[in-house]
Amino acid sequence: LDACLTAMGDERDRVDIAGRTGLAFFVQVDDVVSPASVSMFPWAARLPAALARLGYPSRCFHADATHPLFLHTVERAAQAMADASEQGRPALVWGVHLPEFGVVKSLDVSARQATVSTVLDAHGAATRVTLDELGRSESGQFFALVFGERVPVDEEDARRATLLAVLQQGHGQSAGYGHMHAGLLAYDAWCRALETGTIDPAGHAYCAHVFAELRALAPVFLRRLAAQHPAAAEALEQATAAYRRSADPLVEL
Repeated sequence: LDACLTAMGDERDRVDIAGRTGLAFFVQVDDVVSPASVSMFPWAARLPAALARLGYPSRCFHADATHPLFLHTVERAAQAMADASEQGRPALVWGVHLPEFGVVKSLDVSARQATVSTVLDAHGAATRVTLDELGRSESGQFFALVFGERVPVDEEDARRATLLAVLQQGHGQSAGYGHMHAGLLAYDAWCRALETGTIDPAGHAYCAHVFAELRALAPVFLRRLAAQHPAAAEALEQATAAYRRSADPLVEL
């Protein structure tokens, strides 16, 4: 998301983006804390709502390989991504080089090729892929999210929606799949996997890195909210201290 918003010239920093989208407060793990813990959530429900809090409408295209209209969905997504890229708007696509999100910077439908950016850019990964390769993950899932033009959003409404999402995540209401544990329950599941020796070592390291980076932004975001809302400053300062305490152990990991 950060890469997409930067490409569109969004002036907000990573603290505001992670805070408003709720990602700074996001933590979930499966029973063994596998690498999939970071990304297996209901994309089509969560991501558009997160972007709306930043003022961006979006369109999702999602189908698995067994869907009768799978190829039709891919073609519709390709045209939408091509149209958006002509206006300087990238797209977020699942499964580019890895089972992870990547950015489609531009797409030529006639040539059936896309220019992409992924976490493997610094390791020499191809920056051009064919449309047939795009988003074809091992899971058989195709997912693309195309950004719309930024529109004005009521700041109070956006902050209220953000805090509601944060509360829902803290109470574990954000887990979209039965084998995922979110919010406070995620820490219980993480500790249980460590204590029983069932933890995935690679997933443990990856989740600790990702969630530590995100969680470190949460108290900074809350401190900003406290400065903007004097009437709620005391409660927000208490939340800031609590999230700082939860961020420290993750950073140590």
